[in-house]
Amino acid sequence: MATYEFFGYGPDIFVIDPQTGTYTMRKDYDPSQDRNRFKVSGDDAYFGGDRSNGEAGKDSNQEAIVYDSNGEPIAMGPTHVETIGWFRAPDGTVIALDRIEIGGINMGYVPSQPLEPGGEYEFLGTTDIDDYSDDTERQDTCETYDYHETNGAKCFGPGTMIQTETGTLPVEWLAPGDKVLTRDHGYQPVLWVGRSRFSAAAIRRDDGLRPVRLRAGALGPGLPAEDLILSRRHRVLVTGAQVELLFGVSEALAPCHALITPRMTDIPPEGISYYQLLLPRHEIIMSGGLWTESLLADDTSDAALAPAAQKALARALKGRAPDPVAARLCLRSYEARLLARQFPAFDTSRPVSTDLRTVQRA
Repeated sequence: MATYEFFGYGPDIFVIDPQTGTYTMRKDYDPSQDRNRFKVSGDDAYFGGDRSNGEAGKDSNQEAIVYDSNGEPIAMGPTHVETIGWFRAPDGTVIALDRIEIGGINMGYVPSQPLEPGGEYEFLGTTDIDDYSDDTERQDTCETYDYHETNGAKCFGPGTMIQTETGTLPVEWLAPGDKVLTRDHGYQPVLWVGRSRFSAAAIRRDDGLRPVRLRAGALGPGLPAEDLILSRRHRVLVTGAQVELLFGVSEALAPCHALITPRMTDIPPEGISYYQLLLPRHEIIMSGGLWTESLLADDTSDAALAPAAQKALARALKGRAPDPVAARLCLRSYEARLLARQFPAFDTSRPVSTDLRTVQRA
């Protein structure tokens, strides 16, 4: 069975006013403390509900382990999406909020878009959830697991060589103020370098933290130029006619684990440190001869961004909001797998060139 991983808000993030029907997200919401991590396994692609089988859920092969913000398991067992709640945000946007349960107990919520601490959300109603196999109209079935999977914080492993203004340097040598090469805007300054360390025990508890090794040439000649250690959902640039045919764009960013069958590295006995690079905007940067992404502002909730790193990032930003706009279309896991399955020889090398003279300089 396939396994999917994603974050959700904790079950107690709302203050509810029953008279007005308003749900207010707690002002003191802390992403380092008030989130749960879900690891769900299933034999199909859909996160089913329990409309036809009470609190047990219809899909008997749908199991979950839920972890708290410290990586400790707090619940496990058969799981389902109890309801989709519909809310109107302060700007008028309608937001869907999936309520996930184990044994009738609310384990948390997965939103269609991030919520704002202190924001007031008007409750519009709920939709009950079928099991996909029973919903012939396909009108009220929950989204796929890929919908729930976070596009979380993507991280470089130790030793990743980053192209900078002064040459190629290991990611762990970089500091705020250093300028790194970007595909779109020349050399841009690093605002923050994050480091998240995970012990071997934590990685054994949560396989989603295990690093992925992209072998040299795994995505084409010289792509990457050397073995590259990344977190499993770190996105890399894909280009070519096949990308445009499927997605209507000439370039896109795809999670590395979905493009190939990656080599999962052994768990280092000393654990692993992941590094994140935040720039003034989401950028595509050169790492190990491959165009990959910098940290996206919306990605700060991933498991590979430890709670301490999240707090350090908040201090570094000093209340400023980083730009949440992605540099390219970000493919979901199933879209990247579709690309790899239909076009196993898709052109990741054109125009993804290691000839740095072709890159625009600011």
